[in-house]
Amino acid sequence: MLWGVPNFALTAGMSALFGAGLVSFSQMGNIFSKVVMGWLTDRLGIYVTVVLQLVLVAASMVMFMLAPSAEALCVAAFLFGF
Repeated sequence: MLWGVPNFALTAGMSALFGAGLVSFSQMGNIFSKVVMGWLTDRLGIYVTVVLQLVLVAASMVMFMLAPSAEALCVAAFLFGF
């Protein structure tokens, strides 16, 4: 799904290089989430953790659509990695 992010950045008026950076932010979020979500799964259980991940991904999709700035897009990409 991340293959379309550089094209999304182009249509949003940004460079393909910035879009590639968004992919990198997403992967950083993915690495970070492995540790955090593993710890939460041990503490809260798998059901609560999966619901939390789905909420974070849904929030990141909304942020991608409504992001007013490049910084907001970076935060959305990081959350999308979760």
